[in-house]
Amino acid sequence: MKSLKGWFARAFSEEINPRPERRSVPGLQALHWTGEAPGQNVVKDISTSGIYLLTEERWTPGTVTPIVLTCADLPESSPDGHILVQTKSVRWGKDGIGLAFVLPD
Repeated sequence: MKSLKGWFARAFSEEINPRPERRSVPGLQALHWTGEAPGQNVVKDISTSGIYLLTEERWTPGTVTPIVLTCADLPESSPDGHILVQTKSVRWGKDGIGLAFVLPD
């Protein structure tokens, strides 16, 4: 992966399907703060509609949380190595939570 921002630009320039394709991106992590302590989780998969985090935490459905997506393959100093997105908790699974992207108006 060369750029998280580039991935988002390409993903949202394509026509959005009713069921967006989920992709696994090795090294993709999510940094978040829900009011208690900062957290960092592995992103199991990502699509144009959201992400699934591997975590023991269970956020109340509808909880809006800013997430910083980072990729271990990119240097921390790279401006394309991270991106801030707004997310909303939409579902729980046995191994984590599903978050939908909250897009600006």
